[in-house]
Amino acid sequence: NVGTLSGFNDPPIATSGWNAGPHGGALAFDGTNDYVTIPDSDLWNFGSSPFSIFVDVIWKNTDGAQFLIGQRKKDVNAWGFYITANTLKVNVISVWPTVSLAFTTPFVPVVGTLYRLALVRIDDGNAATSWAIFINNVSGVLTKTAGAWNAPLPDVAETLVIGRNGDDNSSYINGLISFASIYNRALSAEVAYSYAFPFCMFEETWQRHFPWTLSTIAAARYKILTDKNALVGTKVYYVADASEGGVTRKLTFIDGILAAEI
Repeated sequence: NVGTLSGFNDPPIATSGWNAGPHGGALAFDGTNDYVTIPDSDLWNFGSSPFSIFVDVIWKNTDGAQFLIGQRKKDVNAWGFYITANTLKVNVISVWPTVSLAFTTPFVPVVGTLYRLALVRIDDGNAATSWAIFINNVSGVLTKTAGAWNAPLPDVAETLVIGRNGDDNSSYINGLISFASIYNRALSAEVAYSYAFPFCMFEETWQRHFPWTLSTIAAARYKILTDKNALVGTKVYYVADASEGGVTRKLTFIDGILAAEI
């Protein structure tokens, strides 16, 4: 599906529009009128079926409610994934205005820090274990504030929106989004990283600014080796291996060939 950018500066400047991201470009949302719309599709009419949503975001300001992604048709139905009051929150309205499901996990983002967020519906069970929210590959503790865990996501006849509260002129995000993706299956934290975030390593120059928690050494090595044709000269990567208690290893490649591993 082809999305539409609304409210961004043209030509883009540092506060709004396309900017440099951790790898490639990122969209800077100014918190006032910037958002992305994608035409409605059966691809995300999940109902009670499993799904996974991933978003890479760096906040410039964390005041108020700020929507990452969702759909809303006023006076009909809605669903959304957003930050509010030091939490990440999911809100589902199957029949307006009654909330059929709402739950949160604690989240206090630091301005200027890269966060890799994931919302996963695991199954249609009526328990907290049927859902997961990952923050940098760590599963958060979920607290239900309304409705039932097994509530289906409604079929919202409106655009999918990134950066604000659906069709409402409110809750704009203030920050940079460099990646957003949806899958029609439930992915574990480890698989989520290899599927949704193809960069399973980070360059030495980024380590000080974005200490990512990543998947296995094997997955990182595979990614580097499969991209070796694009590697010229000496490249240094640091890889955090969650399966080994957060051990970080240094990989040095020369012209795409692994020369040293520490």
